[in-house]
Amino acid sequence: MTDKEKNEVIAWWAGFRPYYFGVHGWMAEGIVFEELPDFTDLTTLFKWCVPKLDHIEVATNHFDTGKYYGYACIEHTRKLGYGDTPGEALRDAIVSAIREGDDS
Repeated sequence: MTDKEKNEVIAWWAGFRPYYFGVHGWMAEGIVFEELPDFTDLTTLFKWCVPKLDHIEVATNHFDTGKYYGYACIEHTRKLGYGDTPGEALRDAIVSAIREGDDS
């Protein structure tokens, strides 16, 4: 899955919807965005995603120096994600939890 596809999965889950009124973009909570926010940015994740999660954790992966892991729990679905930054790791954990929850 590409970074763009991961961003779109999180955006839909977080409540973003396409917006086509004079400008093509996205809308969430009454705010129009020309582009989706960067969901590898921790500030963005804490604004749009973390309030919807049951539990999160982001830490350094001690088994692979320089890498991070993220842990996200949505309802009873718990997933780990890995990345070069804490934001990438948490984003990937959230995407994995969303996708697994959709399969059940």
